[in-house]
Amino acid sequence: MHNIIYIGDGLTDVPCFSLVTKTGHGLAFGVFDPAKKNAAKTAYKKLLAPRRVTTLNKPLYRDSDELGAILRQAVEERAAGIGLSEAKAV
Repeated sequence: MHNIIYIGDGLTDVPCFSLVTKTGHGLAFGVFDPAKKNAAKTAYKKLLAPRRVTTLNKPLYRDSDELGAILRQAVEERAAGIGLSEAKAV
């Protein structure tokens, strides 16, 4: 259960952010709508500043996008950890 990667966009996601980050079960990423005025500022104040999420990004997931790169790295690290755990169990 330590391999959760959660992506959310607002205060309704706070319970999940808390479950994932405070219990050490995984990583929580916040996203905001760049088309909405003040969305980044509001998300920063309500999600990143209180440390509810690890990062705050635009919801763009291509290879050239920051969040896409971060998520791929997180998945690779989690997968490597699972592989090491399984190898130790044998």
